[in-house]
Order: sequence, then C-alpha cells, then structure tokens
Amino acid sequence: MRSLMMTKPVAGLLAYIISSTLLAETPAFISNAVDAKGLRHLANEYHGKKPQWVIDAVHVVRPDYPSWNERRGHQGLGVFRVVIDPATGAARTVTIVRSTGHVDLDRKSLLALRQWRWKPGTWSQVDVPVVFVVGGLVYFPSEADPFPNR
Repeated sequence: MRSLMMTKPVAGLLAYIISSTLLAETPAFISNAVDAKGLRHLANEYHGKKPQWVIDAVHVVRPDYPSWNERRGHQGLGVFRVVIDPATGAARTVTIVRSTGHVDLDRKSLLALRQWRWKPGTWSQVDVPVVFVVGGLVYFPSEADPFPNR
C-alpha cells in the first residue's frame, strides 16, 4: 500500500514535467489566422494576449481525451487548420497541420473542431493548437485558450 501512495506524487510530477515539455515545444505559428478580409494575423501580434479569433468564437467544443489513449500514456501537441464559412461562421473543413502523434487524438480533435462556430464575417481560417496531457487534460496553450478558467 505504501508503494502505491508513493507513486501518485511521482506520477503527478511526471505529468507536470511532460506537459511543460509539450508546451515548451509549441511552435510559434500556432495562433495564426486569416480574417474575413484576407488579412493574415500572426501569433507574434498577440504578445501574450488572447487572439481575436478566440474572442470571436461563439461555440467551442473541447476534444474528448479517449480513456484508452490516456491509460497508455498517449499525449501530444497538435495544430489543426479550420477553414471557416465567413457568411455563417461555421467550420467548413478541418485539416491537420501538425499531428498529435496519435490517430485517436487527432480524430477527437477533428471531430470537436468541426463543431466550432465564430461570429459571421470575422474569420476565414484559424490554426488551433490542442494539447493532450496524461491525467485527462486537454487544453490549448495559454494565449489561445478559449477555456481560461477551466
């Protein structure tokens, strides 16, 4: 029993280290977006602030973390390009720019991002980063996190 109690803190520490490593390797281009007028907005324009495309999102669905993947320690950072119908704000297509490294995690991200909606007439394309971390966490790097208090 004592060895089980010792492994929980170790597992928590390992999850923290791994998640820090994933965020450290986050590419600089993750928050790129193209507005409805065709103007490209680069990640370096935000300087730690929330990107406008996140603010304009009106319906956001967080990807599920499949328990099968979590039990096996599958985690990763993916970047997904969402092409948006400017007239409706609905996601038209979602493609993988950078894979999480796991088919199931990519699939869950694609399914969730297809449900996203933005204010009509604001955006035509956004690159959305998604991070899966052991422990059941699914989140976005802080400057692009549509769930700041979760």
